[in-house]
Amino acid sequence: MKRAQEALEVAREWTADLVVAEILDRRRHGTPLAFSRVPEPLRRAGITYFGSWREAIEVAGLRYADIRLVAAYSDEELGRGSGHNGRASGAGKRQLHHVDSAKPVRQFS
Repeated sequence: MKRAQEALEVAREWTADLVVAEILDRRRHGTPLAFSRVPEPLRRAGITYFGSWREAIEVAGLRYADIRLVAAYSDEELGRGSGHNGRASGAGKRQLHHVDSAKPVRQFS
């Protein structure tokens, strides 16, 4: 773990194995793995070695959907195309919106 912490400080020391080890270490300690919550050097290294943060998470054996801060909904789940107005039953004034899972998203209360 000490090696992974040192590498967080010096981006040029990253390797693909170290990225995976850091992802798994963060998971073990309950540290967030969402794109917006990981240190920038780790994010960059993940993208450099695996092509995307999502792929880095999946190579580590984790499900990307499990680490996202906001759930993605399909058009069917949102009721699009079925004459539905896009509101969930009993949702009041809040509307559900389709989320492009390829883009990082922030959730506001």
